[in-house]
Amino acid sequence: MTGVAQAMQEFGLDGAGVNVCIIDSGVDYNHPELGGCWKTEGCPWQLGYDFLGDEYRGEGTPLKPSDFPMDCLGHGTHVAGIIAGRGPQVHGVAPGATFGMYRVYSCPVNGSSYTDSSILLQAAEAAYNDGCNVINVSLGLTGWSEDAFGVYLSTLVDKGVNVAAAVGNDGVNGLQVASAPAVSHNLISVGSVENWSNTGNATTISTPAGERTIGISERGRNDVEFIFPSNTPVVLFEDDDGGYTGCNPTGADYTGSVVVVNRSDCPSETQGDIVQSQGGIGMIVINNVPGFTVMGLNEGTTIPAVTVRNEDGEFIINGIEQGDSTLLIWTKP
Repeated sequence: MTGVAQAMQEFGLDGAGVNVCIIDSGVDYNHPELGGCWKTEGCPWQLGYDFLGDEYRGEGTPLKPSDFPMDCLGHGTHVAGIIAGRGPQVHGVAPGATFGMYRVYSCPVNGSSYTDSSILLQAAEAAYNDGCNVINVSLGLTGWSEDAFGVYLSTLVDKGVNVAAAVGNDGVNGLQVASAPAVSHNLISVGSVENWSNTGNATTISTPAGERTIGISERGRNDVEFIFPSNTPVVLFEDDDGGYTGCNPTGADYTGSVVVVNRSDCPSETQGDIVQSQGGIGMIVINNVPGFTVMGLNEGTTIPAVTVRNEDGEFIINGIEQGDSTLLIWTKP
């Protein structure tokens, strides 16, 4: 579909001789399928920097830059796998390239990670000065082509750098909704079209606010059935700050319960690991936009998980906050 296999097999193109750089949350460069190294001889990762450290929380908090842009959010590592995966399980589109990672996001706290435009600009400038031929920017917010970060990236394009930027995750709001800096001049704006039909099932949940039959997505891991006895307790994952993200462990015991979390900045894989570690026997992730979403779980996560629509999630949260809630009927997909 993308032509990558043809480029490699027929033309022998694997990115060799090209410096491909990523501005993101960092990379787990210790991962064996990403090289398992950082700036050593023969290592694919020869460029990059951490511009802010783990604990940056926005204006007024200190920056703690480092030579080692280790990822604690997961997004940058995910992007790196698409580009730089060396197998045997993950095969990237340019495994023969030389790579750089420019970390611009701090570690998440209660689902929130931080950066700002000055950090983004520093990263872009460093990538250019390091000789990056391609810069990937899989981040952005609703904005304008005149935003400073986008204007600077456009300048790099004029200087011969290929800049690819993600168009965003807001297609549900309309075809014309795109993120900055992808809307800036001469950047390669990258998006995907997802013709995704729900192949999941439905359940009925009973709360003090009433009962509702709720559609659910396909399971996060197809080899783990999402089946529970009738009247299984359903509870909210209560963050220390009062939220329901499940992005950080707490002292709560959810043994024997299906745990509900809000979709957040942390990946569903992290949420699943935490819910399971605290005794949960299943997980429901409430989407933060209309419709369903695709989710994943780590191989070590053995509990089943699904997503539900945002509007159904509001009913679930409101009901559970009023008192004990249960799953009444859960049929096998």
